[in-house]
Amino acid sequence: MNVIFLCDIFEYYFRIKQKNFPSQSEVEILNVFQNPKNRFVVSENYVELLRNNFNNAPDTYEFIEMFFMELFDSSLSDRLVIIPDQNKCTAEDEFIRLSTILHSEPTLRIAKSSSPKLLALSNILFVDNPEHFNTSNSIKLHLASRNNHQLRYFDFHSKKEVDDFILNFIRIDEEIKSKTIHIFCRDFSIDTCGHFDIIRSKRYDINFYSRSFKNVERKEQFMTEELQVFNKRLHAYFGSNFTLYLASHVNLIHERMVIIGGLILTLDDDFNNTDPSRFTWSLSIEYSISSALLLLQKAGRFREFRLRA
Repeated sequence: MNVIFLCDIFEYYFRIKQKNFPSQSEVEILNVFQNPKNRFVVSENYVELLRNNFNNAPDTYEFIEMFFMELFDSSLSDRLVIIPDQNKCTAEDEFIRLSTILHSEPTLRIAKSSSPKLLALSNILFVDNPEHFNTSNSIKLHLASRNNHQLRYFDFHSKKEVDDFILNFIRIDEEIKSKTIHIFCRDFSIDTCGHFDIIRSKRYDINFYSRSFKNVERKEQFMTEELQVFNKRLHAYFGSNFTLYLASHVNLIHERMVIIGGLILTLDDDFNNTDPSRFTWSLSIEYSISSALLLLQKAGRFREFRLRA
């Protein structure tokens, strides 16, 4: 994941690194710096501004020097996203400029404290003003901290919290603008759960992977007419860019999963059963392009089920 830090985060990082028992939120910040899969978005001007900001703080200055010296080393250059310089400006203005550039992967923009200029942007996570755990910014922090994150039914207090979490997970893609959403789900009543209202009739091509069998033990298949009813209803819900793919073997479809680019959300129960009053389910989120590609390899073994005119 891409990461953009305001200069005050470096000082904060250096301070919490000295703690014997940092809090959970502080550990997440430490992990963001140390996660080898994160890439840091900078310009040469911004690195110089960061150095200048800590001229009177030798320990922090030395840390920044070593941090960027290591990243600019040729063997680690893939951990940097270097944006061309523009006019000279303040560190905050350069942070804002870097934060408004859209990238091909999710980007965590993080500052310790806010200012009127920063508050004008909605995509910045402020450490001093922690957001609820299910916002898009907080979800990106979880993923930048450890690439994947698991939650269980007891982590939510209401069905709405679950709905908001899934919706905000999908919203992360708004800055990436992927073309396709892949949904794996055995349950054809997915249109009633509300999780996917945000993508209805939008720009996405929606590939929906499900099953053609009704009962595994009895080897009972759905009738073609039944599948046409499901297909027509889901087309009406998702829009004209919806395509249904079916698996005829149980080994191909069990999970409930959403893949958008490298974003992966997995449930171990049906989407309609994600209620905290049901003590049976968990969900996990992950950001990994390589994992997404591996998971999608089996998509070619599903067959398209066309909608009849």
